[in-house]
Amino acid sequence: MKILALKKGSPYRASLLKSSLFKLRDYYKSRGYFSAQIGEPEVVEKKDRVYITIRIEEGPRKTVTSLEIRGNRKISSETIKKILGLKPPFPYDEEVFGEREYRLLSIYADSGYPYMELKREFKDLGDDSLRLIYNVREGPLVVVSGYKIVGVKRVRRRIVEREIVIKPGTPYNSTLLIESKRRIYSTGLFSSVRHEIRELSPQGDSVLILFVLEEVKPGFLNLGFGYHSPTDLQAKFAVGHLNVFNNGQRAEFHASLLHDLKQFRRKRFEVHYSEPYFLGFRLEARGLAYYYQDMDEEVEEVGIDFQLRKVISKNFRINSSVGWTGVLK
Repeated sequence: MKILALKKGSPYRASLLKSSLFKLRDYYKSRGYFSAQIGEPEVVEKKDRVYITIRIEEGPRKTVTSLEIRGNRKISSETIKKILGLKPPFPYDEEVFGEREYRLLSIYADSGYPYMELKREFKDLGDDSLRLIYNVREGPLVVVSGYKIVGVKRVRRRIVEREIVIKPGTPYNSTLLIESKRRIYSTGLFSSVRHEIRELSPQGDSVLILFVLEEVKPGFLNLGFGYHSPTDLQAKFAVGHLNVFNNGQRAEFHASLLHDLKQFRRKRFEVHYSEPYFLGFRLEARGLAYYYQDMDEEVEEVGIDFQLRKVISKNFRINSSVGWTGVLK
């Protein structure tokens, strides 16, 4: 069983066997087998092998035959039951309970109730049947009074502000807060993005969000050397800036060279430029210009490529691109 710390073929340790028995008992209890009996292990040693036998009497499993919601006002009991996805009768399973409860807590947190508390209670109905009672304490409706950005030195505040999608005057929303942090981090200008929540009233119904950031150095230089074959040396070079005009634009120059100790047999130079807010819209534009020469294939060409990308959602993006290539040889 995956629950046991002992694995077939691994060294035998009595302490590991003991801890495995504790885990096994907890596992059965968490699955509703409250009367499960785990027998003392039988350990038989034969030469360099140990054979372990554990006898288990599972007994009956508890079943939830009734579900009740108490204390809720914002969301109806029927809606909460649908969110939980628990329809009696169903077997007792603490892992399932935890997953479904997290789902409900997340929906409340996205509706302005981040302090919502959910307590689980059981009543024995006999015949291995249980009534599951959820006691809900919603807490106050929390409104975001504003936000503050900390740790910005070289980067303009506007770059950060345009990525924040949780707005002052609106109910607290944990999903929008996480999305704001993700968008700030995706600019590539910060090595760390975290947040703090500060309550502005004794009731806790008004909060200030602090975005605590750590900047990265915007300029970079990369060098790489190696060999392609015993007589061919290869070199790669890249230099760039992550915030060229202090508005999130990125510019890079890349070079790749192959030399046979007599001449350059292959060359490629590239210039990259990207604009995260093309024409003032949340529309990413990327441009590429390159020069390529290969002496072995007798190829020499230049080209440009332009791409627009619109992010619709986390899982859906629209891309459009156009390119041109000119053959010089």
